[in-house]
Amino acid sequence: MDTFTLIMIAIIAYIGVIILVAVLCRANEKIRVKSSAAVNNYDYIKYFKEDRSRIESVEHFLIIKQKKYYKLRIIYISPAGRKTRRKDIKISLSDIEYIKSNPKLLMTSSEYNQILREQRQIEKAQEKAIKEKEKAIKEKEKAEKDAEREEARRKKEEEREQLRKEKYEERVQIQKEKYAEKIQLMKEKEAIRKAYKAEQAAILKEKQQQYYDKVNEVIDYT
Repeated sequence: MDTFTLIMIAIIAYIGVIILVAVLCRANEKIRVKSSAAVNNYDYIKYFKEDRSRIESVEHFLIIKQKKYYKLRIIYISPAGRKTRRKDIKISLSDIEYIKSNPKLLMTSSEYNQILREQRQIEKAQEKAIKEKEKAIKEKEKAEKDAEREEARRKKEEEREQLRKEKYEERVQIQKEKYAEKIQLMKEKEAIRKAYKAEQAAILKEKQQQYYDKVNEVIDYT
C-alpha cells in the first residue's frame, strides 16, 4: 500500500471521527445568553421558567423518541467574537417530574407572593371554619346539657307532683274510711236504738195486754 493511500485512509478516518463526535455532541436545542456568568447560572429550571410550554414539548420528545436526555447547549459569544463559553445541560423525565411536583420553582416572585396570600386567606378561612365548628359543637353540647337539666328538673317536678297526688289520695282514702266507719257506727247505733225502741214497744204492748186482760177479768167477775 503506497503512501498516498495511507494518507487518504488517515484523512477519511479523521473526518469520520469528527463527524461522530459532532453527532454525539449535538445538542437538541441551543440557547444564547448575554454573559459568561449567565452560562454558569443557567439551569433547566431557568429554561422552563422562561417558557412553561417547554415542559410538555421536552416531555413529549423524550417519550416519543425514547431518549434518556434532552440536551441543551448554553452559549455565550462576546460581541467581538473573541470570547466564547458554553455549557451543556441534560434534562431527564425525572427532572420534568420534579418540576411538575414543585410548580413554585417556575413562578415569578409576584406569582409566588400571590399564592402565599391565597394560602393565607385559605388558612384564615379554614381557621374561621374550625372556630365556627368548635363554637357550634360547644353550643350544641351546652344545649344538650341544658336539655338534660331541664328534663331532669321536669322529671323531679313530675315525681314531686306524683308524690303530692299520692299523699292527697291517701289522705282522701283515710277520710273516706273514717267517714265510712262513722256512717257504719251511726247505722249500728240507729239499729240498736230501733231494736231497743221495738223491744220497749213490745214490752209496753205486753203490759197493756196484761192490763186489759185483768180489766176484763174484773168486769167478768162483777
